[in-house]
Amino acid sequence: MSTQPHYSDLTLQALIDNHGWEPAYSLGPNKELSSVRRSFVGVGALGGTTIPDGTRRLHVGYELDGDRRRYVSLTLGDSTIVSLDGRDASPAEIAMLVNLKAEQYADARREHNRLKPIYAVGAPALTLPFGDPDALAHKAAAAARYYEQKFVARFADALRGMLSHDARLNAAEKAPDGDDYNQVLSLALDVRRELTAFDALRAAPAIAEQGEDELEATSGMRP
Repeated sequence: MSTQPHYSDLTLQALIDNHGWEPAYSLGPNKELSSVRRSFVGVGALGGTTIPDGTRRLHVGYELDGDRRRYVSLTLGDSTIVSLDGRDASPAEIAMLVNLKAEQYADARREHNRLKPIYAVGAPALTLPFGDPDALAHKAAAAARYYEQKFVARFADALRGMLSHDARLNAAEKAPDGDDYNQVLSLALDVRRELTAFDALRAAPAIAEQGEDELEATSGMRP
């Protein structure tokens, strides 16, 4: 009997480890994790008494295909935003694509509510072909490049923040419980988290070193 985790489990775990999602529901006789969730601000109606900032939770999971756990769906409430065949790409790539789709959906809802997009600014337009692994691989490569660029920008910001504290390091070391120390430690942990996410992203096996023009020209075509 195989001891390897099912690709559905690996996909959900990749969303948790690499993209900031959290466990949501565990169903079935063995109570295995069936979905994850992430909160996005500005997706729902604004100004209400209960949730005035319009925060809504999007879910990614297998409730719509609980027996086979083949098709993974991104949902908001009872509405399905997109579904993918979990066998059409690696778990890391499926997680990356679904996460980017969720971020773009959240930004579109924010713009509908006359708010600025904040989650996937500058990301390539993303339509996820169903049942076409070749086309999906091109989409994953484009998404991976976007997240690499986003990582570099965020990493640079974190380094700049650390450098701005350089003159205060001596005082921080002398008072390890002080505010200076805590700020530097927080920045260092941010850098470590970014490096972990970046390493996981680079490990995705189908990330191709192709130019954007080549990807656009070949997207959706089979050999």
